[in-house]
Order: sequence, then structure tokens, then C-alpha cells
Amino acid sequence: MDDFFHSKRFFILIIVLWVISFVFLLPGLKEIPPFSWPEQKLPISVENSSQSSDGPYGYLIPMGTNRLSQTELFNSPVILLENGRVLGPGNAKLAKIGQLGNGLYAFWYGTLYFSSSDNSDPLTNGREYVLQIPPSTSSRFQRSLPFLLSCLCVVLAVSQISAQKKSSSVFVPKRAEQLFFCWLSRLYPVVFLAIPFLLYSILYYGRISVIEDIGVIFHSDLLVLLSIIPLFYLSLRIDNRSGNLLNLILICFLFAIPLIAIWMKGGGNGTTLLGGFIPISDAKGYYSSAEWLNQGHLLNSWGTRRPLFHGFLATLFFLAGHKWPTTLILLSIIVIFSTYYSIMEVRKHFSVEAAIIYFLVIFVFYRRFIGTTMSANLGIILGLLSLAVLIRGVFSKNKFIIGFGILLLSLGLNARAGAFFVLPLIVIWGWFYFTKGDVFRKKITTTFLFVAALLLGFIINNLDVNLIGLPDTQIPFGNFAASFYGLVFGGRWTAYMKNPALQGLASEKELWEKTYALTFAAIKANPKLLINGMLRAWEEFLANGYPFIYFSDIILRVILMMFGGWSLLLMAFKRSEITRFLLACGVGIWLSVPFVPPWDADRMRAYATTIPLLALIIGFGIQLFSEGLRNLKGSGKLKLEAPNSPRENNTWRSPLVVFSVAIVLLCFPAPIILQRVNAALNTNALKTNWITTETKGQVRIQATDLINFLNIIPDSAPYSMVPNIRRQDFMENNIPLLLKYYPELAEVLAINLEENVSFKFDPFMNSFVIVDTQLLQKEGGVFEVEDISVDKFPITIIRNENPLDQ
Repeated sequence: MDDFFHSKRFFILIIVLWVISFVFLLPGLKEIPPFSWPEQKLPISVENSSQSSDGPYGYLIPMGTNRLSQTELFNSPVILLENGRVLGPGNAKLAKIGQLGNGLYAFWYGTLYFSSSDNSDPLTNGREYVLQIPPSTSSRFQRSLPFLLSCLCVVLAVSQISAQKKSSSVFVPKRAEQLFFCWLSRLYPVVFLAIPFLLYSILYYGRISVIEDIGVIFHSDLLVLLSIIPLFYLSLRIDNRSGNLLNLILICFLFAIPLIAIWMKGGGNGTTLLGGFIPISDAKGYYSSAEWLNQGHLLNSWGTRRPLFHGFLATLFFLAGHKWPTTLILLSIIVIFSTYYSIMEVRKHFSVEAAIIYFLVIFVFYRRFIGTTMSANLGIILGLLSLAVLIRGVFSKNKFIIGFGILLLSLGLNARAGAFFVLPLIVIWGWFYFTKGDVFRKKITTTFLFVAALLLGFIINNLDVNLIGLPDTQIPFGNFAASFYGLVFGGRWTAYMKNPALQGLASEKELWEKTYALTFAAIKANPKLLINGMLRAWEEFLANGYPFIYFSDIILRVILMMFGGWSLLLMAFKRSEITRFLLACGVGIWLSVPFVPPWDADRMRAYATTIPLLALIIGFGIQLFSEGLRNLKGSGKLKLEAPNSPRENNTWRSPLVVFSVAIVLLCFPAPIILQRVNAALNTNALKTNWITTETKGQVRIQATDLINFLNIIPDSAPYSMVPNIRRQDFMENNIPLLLKYYPELAEVLAINLEENVSFKFDPFMNSFVIVDTQLLQKEGGVFEVEDISVDKFPITIIRNENPLDQ
């Protein structure tokens, strides 16, 4: 029995119980039946209501039950009807209900707080109020979910036990057992690759209502810690194919659930995401590039600044069949595999503890980019893969693999500009590591290899600029001029906007060239400006644990900073190649801080490519602390592990390297081929496949697929799921955040996005388009439009329901 409690089978059993209890616990927190409830309509006796103390328009009625009511953690699904018309948004703040009225309501801890649609007195307006409880969805699937997860874990347990059995089993003949495991081994790659696609399909089409509540958990640092650390501590200890599959499944869940949760409520962040999947601000620029390249057109001036991610996203858009939600799923799956390969390398060559902390930092950093199309996505992908390849190269002592890792890191920093000083520091480290005792010729060859790998990333980026961009409109990393200007003159990157000499220039290229000229002239006249700016950047970088600003808890940030300092201090005195490698990375990040200053780094977004390096430094520090430095003996060298599997010796054929090569090909030359082929097939001018401008104020609409539109559906619909979002869900989860950043846009959308209306950004019109959904399902028609501009966002509203040419 003691052996069982120390066996891997026991760990699998614990994981099964954890998952089942996790799924059953969340619905219990909402005081609802475990997985489903029927539709109900409860008439409200308004004569029992009383005026709220929060304002003149609010009224309250105790409902006598807390079932399905709103709490601090969960929104209520109930809908309030006034004479059959849906009021809302629901789950509003009590103060706003009383002060603003206009149909706002909330079912808060058993009491209904509400207001009439026109702020009249519900006691005297003679209207009927009904509280509607919509039915839960997919209840059969939800009830079967714990059973499916249990079966999956049982299969993993059986495979774990079977792999340890001797071939002389009394139940299975030796030959049959060999054939079984032979076929199982051949199917393993297929199962491995299919897991993320299968999981996303289940979560998307299953529409499991509890997923939305689970997604809320991942915004809490404490709940993330309680979820990730126990699960990964158990799963990472299983060192075989069953454990690998289990680790992949866990990573899939952790990345897929937040995305599906956003899609189920049509959520947005107010800055880059709207309605669950519609990009705004900078993110819409990347979406525009994907559409443009797939039509055979070149990138615009903005896209030419950093073309790698634009081309990468355009290639994914093509592979997804020009379906934007599918493109986002493909992007998420690539992040999942990159994270998996990276975390498995850390577990193999460091420890389970280091791998857990490594993944924790990666996940908490990346969670705000889930579902978005910011360049940080490609930065983190290439950063994860480069670190995994570099670790493989260090422990296999293969300088060609090191060179490939440098290339991946160089591409990542070109895709998401950041801590560039890491590159030369790694080259210097590699030169010392691989040239000990070599003759001069071999030293030159090694130096050439590493420098060529570093430069190749910049060459590929420059080729993209010249082949699919507009090189005459930009200079490489031109917008760095704004950040450099702010560093020297004591402000943020926007400081150049206050200089009259930099206003009204003909092009961005001229703007950045003149900004550089003014900055260098100021440094030449007074070098202290640059020194003071660098000191200011380092000071802010250390203040309040800024490298971990994406953790909301400042105490946790400070603790991670302490472990980071501890790790770097120990690595400075320990003589091993892996510690020297990490120390070189740490020094490179530190030297880069003044040129990627915290005030312009957007909560470390600019460091996306080097976040994995930072995470490993922290993980390694915690590993050394937890082990009490017991693994450092004698000369103080950390023991280097030899490859555990013979296949690792053939590193170029390993799944990690093959996958990394595939990602590089998606960045180059795939976008160039895509643009050239589409340009040859499409010789027309700029166009889109569903709307064309006829004359000023008129457009022609053709029937089109609604998958790339945000379609506002009635609140009476049973559920929301991208691309079809209930109006109430859209208003609740987008307008309040949008008001903070783009109030005029929020007001226009709140007024015009009624039920049965569709919305998207059209890159060829360079405008957001609001149109009746039914018009997109008809063949042909010319319609009148109204063009407006709010918060620098052009919006085209198609008003006329009757075609002008019929």
C-alpha cells in the first residue's frame, strides 16, 4: 500500500479527483443546481417595491431567495422584462441604477434593484414587470463532462500501468502485446497533435456554461496559484508519454478556457478587443494586414514598421479559410505547443519546481493577450521556442542548435521589439563556451555562425519590409525614435508630439529621421540628458517589482524580484555553462531597460520575447532555494544531465526543432508567397468581397458569411458565443470598459448596435461598419450610408433598409 501512495498511479488518481471536484464546485458557488436549471418567468408585484436610497430612479423588491443572484464573483443570468420588452443592461452597479435609471437593474443577493425604461414610477406607470430566468444550455454535455474527464484519466492510468507491466502477462500473449504497443506508439503523434483541436471543438460547440465562471478564476493571482501549482506538481512528475499527454491537456485547458470564456460573453478589454474577437486600436492594424495580404496587396506604412507578425497572422488567416475566429484558435494552439515544448525542456534539465514557476510567470503574463492580435503573441511564441532550443543546445553541447536558438530569438525581437542587448550577450557567452581550447580557425567559424544567426533575423525582417511592405515610408524600428526622444527629454514616447518642429511632416519616415536627429543633437550638447534618462529607467524598473507588473499583488511581485536577485547572485559565483547562459541573459535584459523604459513598456508587453528568459531565471532561483543548494558540490558546478533519450542526440529531427522550423516558415517566406500568388490571381484594385462603394454616400452590399462579423442577437437567445452575441452581454462586457478609453465610440455603439445588427472593421473601407444583419444575407442591393468619425475611428452606418436600385 505504501508503494501505491508513492506511485504515479496515485498522482493520476489525485488529478482525477481534483478535476471532478473543480467542475462540481463552481456551480455550487452560484447556489444553482449542479449543471442545469429550467426556464422560468416570475411576475413581480411592484406594489411591494420601495424606492432605493441610491437615487431617485431606483426601486427595490426582496425576492425571498438568493438563487441565481449576483455576487462579488458572479453575474446573475436573470432578465427583467417590462411589458415583454427586455430592460438592461443587467448586473449594473446599484448607484447607477438609482442615479441614471433607464432600465438598469441588478438581482443582488436576493433583492431586485431596478428602474423603468423611461425613469417613470413603476408604482404608477401601470406596466407589468416579469423576472425571466433563461434556461441553462448544453446540460447533457455538462453532466457528461466529469465522466469524460474521468474516462480520460483512467485511460492515462491504464496506459501508465500497462507500460510498466512485463511482457509475460498471463492475460495478453507476448506477440499481441508487442503489436498493441507498436500501434499505440504509432498513433501517439496523431493523438498528441489532435488534443488541442479536439479540446477547442468540445469547448466551442459544447457551450459549457460553467466555463464562463472558470474563466473568471484566471484573473485572480491567488486562484491561479491554487490551480496551477498542485496540478502541475502532480502531472510533471509523470515522466513518460502518458505524463506528456496529461501536461499538454492541462496547458490546453489553461489557455483555452479564458478564450472560450471571453467568447461566451462577448467580452472586451476596452483597448484592443471588442465583442470577444473584433480588434480595435493597434490590433485592428494587424487584422487589416491579414486581409490585405490575402487579397494580394502590400502592407501599408504602419504595417511596414514590423512586418513579421503581420505576415505571420496573414498566413494563419489563409490556413483558417479566411475565418477570423478560427485564426484566433490557430494562434492560441501555436502558443500552447510553444509553451509545452518550452516547459518540458525546463522540467527535463532543471526541476519540476522550476518548471512550475516558469509556467506560472508565462501564463500570468500572457493571459491579457489571449484572444487578441497584438505582436506580443509572436514575440512570446518565438521567445518560448528560442529558450527551449537554447536549453537543448546547452545540454547537448551543439553549437548549431545554439545558432538556431539565436535565430529564433532574433526573429522574436524583430517581431516584438524589446530587450535587444540579450542577443550580443548570448553570442559572447556562446563564443566563450564553444571555443575553449579551439584553434583560431574554429574560433572564427563559431563566431561567424553565431553572428550570422543573429543577423539573419534582421535580414529576414528587412526582406519582409522590402518584399511585402512599403520601404520608402518607414525606417527600421522607426517608432523607437519616439521612445528614445522621451528618454532623453524626460517624458514618455508621446513627448515628441509637443515639439512644434516635429509636427506636420510629410511622412512617418521623415518624422522619425528628424526625431532621431534632434535627440542625438541634444545628447551631443548635454550627455547628462541620456545618463539621467537611463538612471530614471533603471530606478522605475526596480520600483514595486515592475518586471512582474502583470501580477496584481505587489507582495507577490516583490517576492519574485527577491528570488530573481537571489538567482542572479548565485549564478555569478557558480561555474557552469547553464548558469553563465542565464546570467548573460539577465545582464542583457538589464542593459536593455533604458531603451525599453518601463513607462513605455506597457506592463512589460515590450519584453514579451524575453519574458521566458526572465521566468526561467526566477524558476531556477526558486529551485536553488528549495534544494538548499544541495546539488552544488565540489567545484561548485551544476551537474549537466546527458540526454535521457537516444533520439535527443539527433536534435534536428526532434519535434521541438521541427515545430520551430515550421513557425519560422510561417513568418518567412510564407507571407511573401501568399501575397505574390494572390496578387497574380487578383488584379483588381482594392476591394472586399461583401461591400463596395458606388458613389459618395452609397454602397453596394452582397451576401456574405457572417463568421467575421460581430452579430448582435436578441437577449431572448439561449446563449452567446462568438460571432453571435446577445445585446445585453455586449453592453455589459464592453461598453463600461470602452467608456474609459474611447467614450465617443462607446456612445455610438451603445446607440446603434441594436438587435439583429452586425459589426466589423473593414480594412478596405478603413472603417468600422454597422449594418442590418438581414442585408448581409440577401443578394445585391445599393444602400445609403452615413460616415462619422469618433475618437479617431471612422464608422460607416448603413441606414436604409430598402435597396435604392430596386
